[in-house]
Amino acid sequence: AWGLPLINTLILLTSGVTRPIGKLVEAMKSMQSGHYDISVHGIGRKDEVGDMARALQGTLGSLRRTLRSFGQGSQAIAASP
Repeated sequence: AWGLPLINTLILLTSGVTRPIGKLVEAMKSMQSGHYDISVHGIGRKDEVGDMARALQGTLGSLRRTLRSFGQGSQAIAASP
């Protein structure tokens, strides 16, 4: 009697939480490797996974802005006499 409900619960847990967290981990590993042209999946979710995705998206945006700023600064230094 417990078999089918338990299997259904495990399937929901796997598809609803484990896979989305795995996608976030993939995105973080890409960022760690220096790849910042990535998409963060799950930002539209209304749960903790969505909170983590939005936080990661914000971090990625801040990192992109910082890198752009460094790039502009180094160009200005290179162009100065």
